[in-house]
Amino acid sequence: MADMMFTTDGKWVELDVDPVSPAGVAGAGFDEELGRAGYGEWAGFPAQEATPIRLEITRHEQPSQTKPMFRICVCTAPRHEVVYAESVPALMQLLSLWVPAVQGAAVGQLLGDLDEAARKGKTDFPQLLAATLKAAQVR
Repeated sequence: MADMMFTTDGKWVELDVDPVSPAGVAGAGFDEELGRAGYGEWAGFPAQEATPIRLEITRHEQPSQTKPMFRICVCTAPRHEVVYAESVPALMQLLSLWVPAVQGAAVGQLLGDLDEAARKGKTDFPQLLAATLKAAQVR
């Protein structure tokens, strides 16, 4: 599947070249491949990696026609999909589409965790809720 970029004017375009090529498969050393391609950590939502779905966003140091400004990894276990955003407005438009799904999954996970804790007899819900919410913050 070709790499796709969301443009500032709200269109999807196919990229001619993989911006991170030849990075290969995510795993050991992949962060280094991203760094060599000019991408560095920018944001993640939510910060807690145990949620069912999360977004990992990296930003390019010097965006160009072949190196879009943002790389967005939609991460689930055990798979991930990557798309690119041309600019901050394009990224904001993509986030407006994805964040509700990510938030819903995170809230569902939170409620499941609280229910499991209650079943195990942990009843200090204010403290448990505060700790869980702190772990789920945007980094």
